[in-house]
Amino acid sequence: MSQDQFESLFNKAKELMQRTLDPVHDWFHIERVLANAEKIFNLLSEEKRKTIDRKILKLAIAWHDISFIKHKASPWQYLFEGWRAKKIAKKYFKQFGLAKKEIRLLADIILRHNWIEKFIYIRMFLSKKRSICYQIVQDADTLDYFHQDRIEQAKMMVKNSLFRRNLMNLLKPIFINYFYKHKRYFLNLKESLEV
Repeated sequence: MSQDQFESLFNKAKELMQRTLDPVHDWFHIERVLANAEKIFNLLSEEKRKTIDRKILKLAIAWHDISFIKHKASPWQYLFEGWRAKKIAKKYFKQFGLAKKEIRLLADIILRHNWIEKFIYIRMFLSKKRSICYQIVQDADTLDYFHQDRIEQAKMMVKNSLFRRNLMNLLKPIFINYFYKHKRYFLNLKESLEV
């Protein structure tokens, strides 16, 4: 992928995320996930770092929540988020002339970015079986999902959504406490535990 393609796609994702239908999944979320990914990357050994295409990593993160430009937060959205994001992203990747191999890789990382996938499959199909790039995207996103700033942002949004209100009041405290006690079950890389 050329630098022009990378910059154009990164800027397009930023532009599209300005129209998000879910303020919790906005460009600021993308920036926090990018920062988490950078921290994880810097903790990796030199050998592991050499295997990572930084452009692919950054684009996967920039596009991973793109489905929220068309869908509001709901149980269905969370269930189909990866599939919807993959479909939207692939359209743009083709439009900007990425190679088929790059499109397949990016689309697959976007499809599997969500920690919920990991939770649902209970360690049967973990991203640990995938490349380090998959693992970084999933871990960086998971770390932001449970970050205090994001939790506070979600609490402010509960007034507008029955779904979010129920999620925050019933499930989130359970998940948050469980996450912090058992991070290793939610994260793929030992380096992510240090972030």
